[in-house]
Amino acid sequence: MRIQTLDPVCISKIAAGEVIERPASVVKELLENSIDAAATEIRIIIKNGGKDLIEIHDNGTGIVAEDLPLAIKRHTTSKIRTEDDLKKILTMGFRGEALYSIASVSRFSISSRTSNEELATTISTEGDVEKFRRSEEIMPSPGTTIRVRDLFFNFNVRRKFMKNASIEKAYIYDVVAHYAIANPAIAFQFISDDGSVEFQTIKSMTHLHAIKETLGSEIEQSIMDIGVNQRDNILLQGYISKQGRLRRSRRYQYFFLNGRRIASNLLQEALEEGFHDYMMKGQYPIAFLFIEMPPDQYDVNIHPQKREVLFFDEKAIYNVISSIIVHCLKTQTLMPQLSPTSGIKQTKLSQQSQLPINTRYLSSSKFIVEKASKFGELDQFLGEDISSKIQEPDLSILGSRVKYRGPLGKEFLILE
Repeated sequence: MRIQTLDPVCISKIAAGEVIERPASVVKELLENSIDAAATEIRIIIKNGGKDLIEIHDNGTGIVAEDLPLAIKRHTTSKIRTEDDLKKILTMGFRGEALYSIASVSRFSISSRTSNEELATTISTEGDVEKFRRSEEIMPSPGTTIRVRDLFFNFNVRRKFMKNASIEKAYIYDVVAHYAIANPAIAFQFISDDGSVEFQTIKSMTHLHAIKETLGSEIEQSIMDIGVNQRDNILLQGYISKQGRLRRSRRYQYFFLNGRRIASNLLQEALEEGFHDYMMKGQYPIAFLFIEMPPDQYDVNIHPQKREVLFFDEKAIYNVISSIIVHCLKTQTLMPQLSPTSGIKQTKLSQQSQLPINTRYLSSSKFIVEKASKFGELDQFLGEDISSKIQEPDLSILGSRVKYRGPLGKEFLILE
């Protein structure tokens, strides 16, 4: 057989096959576009597990009307300009393949409006990005709405390999959930077939609300904050299992690098090394780890769907994560804790200057005192019997006047 150039339709199917595996792949790519557009509210609607309809609306910056026809062409993007930009990628997307791939295998429409435009422009196409219809419509506020209907209607080989609606919805749920967890400043709403809300998050300063709304209160109550930890050019924060709150699978291990969820055996091994002394065979920790580091220290351009990254200094990232996990778990064992639900009023706790001498205020729920005899003074000050609510650490193993950092990054002083 002689070598020949493939026709554009065949090329588009090959490209779509690399990027779009199933409805969840579509949702992933479109959510990344919304996040890159600085959206603070994103609504996701699906029908029949995303096979019949995927609709995503955001209140981001929008796309200029003249750029919309270009947006669905291959290798067109606003996120990079030159080869050098590949060394410093901070956006979710950058290849310029997503909209082209999606539009090539669906009945696709995109409506968008910027703050400088009075009307939204809509581009519609059915499997061939070279043939599109253009119209204008009213959109109350700036943003973008994308509708993907009849996914793989012209790609039967891929369509027949999709699972039933409930399985495909579960894949989509996982994708939306992890973007909601990674972006607490964005309000997400996920709606399925009959208009029922699968989950909804509000704009928040922490990740905990999204974790609870998407994964449930049991997971939220099983984790502890590891605080903000800076080691050289690596910043790590997030949540890990409390001691004794382990799982039988790695399902609840989430790793995020500069806001992007990644799959990484290296990070998984580092996490579990940190838990080595705290878990048995067949047990796995919960983790939501958020890593920030300069983009020139890793390569995200090694996987078609950007699931994996290559760290240039694997040893450094491994050591940072495992050592911080070990430290936090040891600190949890040593720290005397007063439950926030013990009923003590925060208004009293805020009066630090009035606390008994040799008693140091830590937070709204933590204290360290010089000796157990001082508990009486603290009881009197707070008007409550807290002696039974504080578990003393074994200070003999630490010696006197030991300073260390606790899991919230605060410096504590223990006095023998």
